[in-house]
Amino acid sequence: LSARYEANPQPPAPVARLTMTSGGQSVQENEVLRLTVPFGGTTSVSFSAARSSGNLGAYEWRLNGSVVSTNRDFSRSLGEGTHQVLFTVQDNANPARTASVGASIQVIHIDPPRPELSSATRCDFSAPIAPAIRLTWTTVPGAASYDLYRDGGVYRAGITGTPFDNTANVTAGQPYTYMVRARLGSGATIDSNQVTVAVPGNICPVPTVDNAAFV
Repeated sequence: LSARYEANPQPPAPVARLTMTSGGQSVQENEVLRLTVPFGGTTSVSFSAARSSGNLGAYEWRLNGSVVSTNRDFSRSLGEGTHQVLFTVQDNANPARTASVGASIQVIHIDPPRPELSSATRCDFSAPIAPAIRLTWTTVPGAASYDLYRDGGVYRAGITGTPFDNTANVTAGQPYTYMVRARLGSGATIDSNQVTVAVPGNICPVPTVDNAAFV
């Protein structure tokens, strides 16, 4: 009997494996990690190659075609959109031997609720006595400020709180249409519902004349 010996046995070929984790969810190669974030927000995703095997000498992670890391593990914040992941490992002894796997991440934003606008008419008894309209709206998470529109044009911009009292240029017996636009920190805007306010003609009491003053 004769034994056969291989002079230079080849080490096992590199095997690429990846794991992506975020918010308690975890997927592996060839799978899709689906995430939701608040409007304009981001989420952190952890990438790991711990499941890879072989005599590994180098790692390369590409995100949407660009190299983002050469570490075995790393984390990155991602915003809305579909992100393509390509992971490659390289054999330590023979750099020409590589293995690659891919996966994808879908980040979907959740639209914040629109501001709900309501109104009430009143008489403003501060001098001069005149009709007034109080406008109240629900706040929008992430809103930096609000613009108030009246009859199609901007009436007051950069409002930071609610309610708003429209005490100027309000005439009894006239209708006015209002809308609020929330401006988010991301630059996006969300419009409220429209409300049309009919100011009663008798919203403020009519001054009476004291006849005794003329006796």
